[in-house]
Amino acid sequence: MVAIADIGFVLSYKVETISYACREMMAMGKPVMVSNFAGLPENVDDGNDGWIVNTSEINSISNILQEINTNSLKIFSKKARKKALEKFNIEQKNQNLFNIYEDILKN
Repeated sequence: MVAIADIGFVLSYKVETISYACREMMAMGKPVMVSNFAGLPENVDDGNDGWIVNTSEINSISNILQEINTNSLKIFSKKARKKALEKFNIEQKNQNLFNIYEDILKN
């Protein structure tokens, strides 16, 4: 389902963490619209690789959807994919953690 969509949505208002689903969609090159709830806004740079909307504000969601065009969608998609590869890469996170442990053991 995500593969055929142009954008992703994580519009939570009660229970949510940082959302691996959001990060997975971004890794697929899907810019994501998230609500400003809990850790969701940490995933996207509003207006750059996704959108942050106020929780339960249907008008703000509608306004953003009306502004999206083919050109901006292509740009947002590339930026979302790039961010996912650079910031959410599990191999890089594992290497960083390994380096921290290694530094601690040396001291």
